[in-house]
Amino acid sequence: MMGMSGVGEGRGRGEGGEGGGEGEAGLARTGRGRRPTAFEERVYEVLRGVPRGRVTTYGMLGRAVGCGSARAIGQALRRNPYAPEVACHRVIRSDLRIGGFGGEVRGKRIREKERLLAEEGVEFRGGKLAEGWRVMREGEGGGEGEAGHRARQAERARQAIGRGRPRPYGRKGKGKRERKNGH
Repeated sequence: MMGMSGVGEGRGRGEGGEGGGEGEAGLARTGRGRRPTAFEERVYEVLRGVPRGRVTTYGMLGRAVGCGSARAIGQALRRNPYAPEVACHRVIRSDLRIGGFGGEVRGKRIREKERLLAEEGVEFRGGKLAEGWRVMREGEGGGEGEAGHRARQAERARQAIGRGRPRPYGRKGKGKRERKNGH
């Protein structure tokens, strides 16, 4: 995760289509002319760690800042005064659909979000994220892309083999039916 450098340096327009930018003494202002709250600043700081070509979900971003409300995350993103440095378009729904952008869930703003993500190599097919490896998992850092994703998968497999036998998809022991039949 990146440090707090850059926080408080307002730039450009907010994702909500409302003017962000700098207020007195260089302090960032949301589109409504107020400074971002401490909560919003935490959201923006965590989001700075999501690199080009990767996405996160509203829920994962919420958990990273200690908030259980995906809507609160969406509202904070809508007020983002640091766009485009803090890239709100890199946040999608937990069902891997595009989600909202600038307070809208359809129309021109969503097409803009799709375009921005496509420029970074993130594609949607049938309304859903085409490549699941592009979602940053909780606790994951960096943007090593598909090669890094495959390397992490291989390392997990090596570790599982080192414990005796690979366990597919985290399964611990026999399933209910196997225990009942003794097989």
